[in-house]
Amino acid sequence: MPEISSQLSNPNLDVHIKLWRIDEKAEFFQIFPDSWSMPPIQKQIQANKYLESVAARYCLWELMKSLGLESLELQQDYRQRPYLNHPLWHISISHSY
Repeated sequence: MPEISSQLSNPNLDVHIKLWRIDEKAEFFQIFPDSWSMPPIQKQIQANKYLESVAARYCLWELMKSLGLESLELQQDYRQRPYLNHPLWHISISHSY
């Protein structure tokens, strides 16, 4: 997954943005720790959505590792929206394939 940018013009040092382009197959993204594994979208029914979902989680995992925050856990709320288990860290994931 080639990184497009993780440094954008942003005077706010509390905001981290990472852009990547998906070039890999879904199998590449199956290397998460257990705390980051979430029920995926049904692979056979919505292959593109599945790939977007696992690639976005992988990108977030890479960003958290680069910030030394890999101990945080990715969880899902009742509407299946991801969030981090820390009150000071908020995430927003956008993806398209």
